[in-house]
Amino acid sequence: MSKPSFSNAFVFTGSGSTSMPDATVAGAINRFIVIGLSGTASNKAYSVQWCALGDPNDWPTSGTDDARTKQSGVQVLNPKHGKVTGIAGNDFYGYIFQQNAISKATYIGGDVVFTFDTFEESRGCIDYDRFAQVDDLIIFQSESGYHALQNDQITDIGYGAIDNSYTPTTETSPVDVAKNQSINTVFFGDHDIAYNYKTGQFTRIPHYSGNRYYSIDSADGIIGQVVFSSGAIDRQIATDSGAAPATATVVTGDFELNPGGRAIVDAARPITDGASVSSMKIGVKDLPSSSVTWATGTALNSRTGMSNFRGGANKPEGRYHRAEFIFTGGFTTITGADFEFFPAGKL
Repeated sequence: MSKPSFSNAFVFTGSGSTSMPDATVAGAINRFIVIGLSGTASNKAYSVQWCALGDPNDWPTSGTDDARTKQSGVQVLNPKHGKVTGIAGNDFYGYIFQQNAISKATYIGGDVVFTFDTFEESRGCIDYDRFAQVDDLIIFQSESGYHALQNDQITDIGYGAIDNSYTPTTETSPVDVAKNQSINTVFFGDHDIAYNYKTGQFTRIPHYSGNRYYSIDSADGIIGQVVFSSGAIDRQIATDSGAAPATATVVTGDFELNPGGRAIVDAARPITDGASVSSMKIGVKDLPSSSVTWATGTALNSRTGMSNFRGGANKPEGRYHRAEFIFTGGFTTITGADFEFFPAGKL
């Protein structure tokens, strides 16, 4: 598995070891570290400041000759759009997220350093670090749903999919959205969902249980920490517990093998890229509103790869069926399942 990476995984070591002001968020744009300022006085909550060119340990006083010489500066954004909640960037430009707006910061150098253009005034990042950056693609969460930003264009990836069922909320946990580039996925830990940005599909993760962070390097225990100079906040960006990989449980929806009638499942086999299946069950019920009765299968046949149910005391007979497969070992794709069954009359 290739190593995933994080946006905003900057390490500012030691309380007061640099002249960096108190900050709420941080990002890299060109050769600058750009931060959202902490506090309510003098529009700080709506302001961003950047370090000296190429030196994240040097934060000159804004407006001085020293700051101008080193291309360091401050920009106050429109307070009506809310506090600065996220910063993402690349070698040429960056995006500054407020709660209800997005501004593009473009590097031009000289005394001006950056130009700021607010191109979105309705959708912003709902709270601190509620976004993940994958190269130039940014997945973020607003008050109205889930979105993707790339090349100044915003796509509503959650509209018609999950926006009505997973309403975004303000989060107190500093890092709940993380990405794993090795599997093309962004995880929204608070709602137990994941988004595959290659296929444009969401999925639920019912057994997420807070395991939401991925290390940049498998040898790292803590890969990033933002320590504000006031010492008031100590923010953990990502951890790697070192625990063994969890199993994956796949449960299908209800289906009718014999439309309008009953059916008995003799055997079932998942179609996947080689992961072992430690457990397989078939559930049955007679009405959509009925509770599910589960029949546990046998070990997979080494020749056919199927689990047999016909010899069990509790045969999976009913009008509606569902299947549960528990996978162990490494795999990347589950494409479907095969079922051997025969009709068993009408209801």
